This record gives sequence, C-alpha cells and structure tokens, in this order.
Amino acid sequence: MSAISLTVNYCVSDAQFRAAWQKQASRPKGLTAAEVLERTPSDTSLACPIDNRLFRDAVKTPCCGTTYCEECLQTHLMERDFTCPKCSQKIQSLENLAMDKPTRLKVAEYIEKVVEDSRKAEDDAGDLNASAEGEVSKT
Repeated sequence: MSAISLTVNYCVSDAQFRAAWQKQASRPKGLTAAEVLERTPSDTSLACPIDNRLFRDAVKTPCCGTTYCEECLQTHLMERDFTCPKCSQKIQSLENLAMDKPTRLKVAEYIEKVVEDSRKAEDDAGDLNASAEGEVSKT
C-alpha cells in the first residue's frame, strides 16, 4: 500500500487578508457573562449598593435584609468592625449572612438575556453589513 501526500498551496494577497481582517474586526462582538458582570446593570434593582455593579453571589444582611455582593459585604464588614452598611447594626459573624437565592436567579436570568440580546444585535449587524456589501457589489 502506498501513501498519498497532498500539498495544497494557495495565495492570498495582502490586501485581501487585510480586508478580511478589518471586516472581522469591525463586526460588533457579543458580550460575555463576565463582561455583563462588570457593567452597571440597566435594572438598578440588580446593582450592589456598595460597588454599583451586578450582584455577584448575592447575600442578605440578617439585620435589615439588604442585598449585597457576598465579597463586597464581607470586605465592608471586616474593614468596619462588622457594622451593617445600611442600618449600622452589628453583625455577629459572616456566617449570619443569608444567601439571596431569588436575587441570584434574577441575576442569572438578566445575564442570559443581555448576552442573548448582544448576540442578536451582532447577528443583525452582520446581516446589515452583508446586505450592504451585496448592494455595493451589485452597482
């Protein structure tokens, strides 16, 4: 049995490469979940009162039931003698913080929606660019 070796060479001009790269680079990119987490949410009910970003691992204080990011609240409490940022009551332990499951669910749904919407916008922009290029090439 003999082995067959196939080598294919093709050449892309520098101008073609640059045009393809610029086209790809100019396309809007869909957001990732990490990018959504770093932004101030359009739904202010999902923003942490400490850092004004989307809740990350939402927890509630035992005293007044205010929701914060777990890390934001823990840092605040440890730096300020375990005093609640809202009502100033003493919180005995980090273990007294309660996971806020409904808020965590809302945040997950919000992230999913924003990522999906950004991908749709990217697809729509790509469709517009493709149809515009088709119009230009027809003339």
